[in-house]
Amino acid sequence: MVLDRRGPIRLARLPWHPWSPGGTLLVDRAVPLDGLADTLVDGLRGAGASLAWFDDVPAENPEWQAVMRAFDRRAYRHRLERRWGVGQVIVVDSWEHYESHLPKNLRRNMKKAFSKLERQGEVEYVALTEFPETSWREPWNAFLDIEHGGWKGAEGTSIRHDASMLRFFDELAERFHAAGRLELLQLRHQGETISAEFGYSAKGTYFSHKVGYDERFADMSPGNLLMYLQLQEYHRTGVRSKLDAISPIGPTMERWANRLDMRYRLIASLSRAIGNGLAGAVELAITGVRHLKRPPTLVIPDLPAAGSLA
Repeated sequence: MVLDRRGPIRLARLPWHPWSPGGTLLVDRAVPLDGLADTLVDGLRGAGASLAWFDDVPAENPEWQAVMRAFDRRAYRHRLERRWGVGQVIVVDSWEHYESHLPKNLRRNMKKAFSKLERQGEVEYVALTEFPETSWREPWNAFLDIEHGGWKGAEGTSIRHDASMLRFFDELAERFHAAGRLELLQLRHQGETISAEFGYSAKGTYFSHKVGYDERFADMSPGNLLMYLQLQEYHRTGVRSKLDAISPIGPTMERWANRLDMRYRLIASLSRAIGNGLAGAVELAITGVRHLKRPPTLVIPDLPAAGSLA
């Protein structure tokens, strides 16, 4: 937890920055959750925080449910707001069943793109997960080249465009490599990488963090084709049981996902008197601003592939 100050108000927050998702609770499930949550809430109050402000938390998980019960036991006012969903693909029994629930035009376009590339030369999906010593840096730099060479580089949002962001992702990749979790995916055509992705894995789940593609092949949708072959491989081999996109679901992931993992904002008082008053004032302010701005409607997409979970 991070103690932050907004004017006279001390907030307890989760660590966060704009380049990557921030923290959450890591809990030993063998420990009684209610006792753990009591200790956490009392500790935050003891540290001098007046409000807890937690963005983008998986509030449906047992540990966060326990935290909200701890607020209730102390009569601390709290507000839970659903914000967005993370697109996920749960690997089901057969690729054919999953694929049959994808949008018809997506299936057609993927097969058309694959066939067209294959007529011109060999098409290969490569998942690099084991790297002798420092050899991971060569495919890592190849990924950075592709990501920077596309539209992200042109718009100034690529990793290499910002020196601080590059240092962050370099260290992130190095730490995942040291932990044996780094995954670098490539779509190769005639031996040349035309799409690449940086991700990592744990407990059977692959986390998709950054993707880029060679603009010369843009009409082939190489980023989507990479995911198509990736998910086909997961269903065929069972090497991963889930793909997690880690970010708010958008138009691309809506076509692939068969599950949404919802994220919430949790704002809570850390005292009955001052804290409850502050929490009430914050709630009124949020409601008032949204009324003036005409609050956006939270749209939970109808995921085409969700039928594959049946």
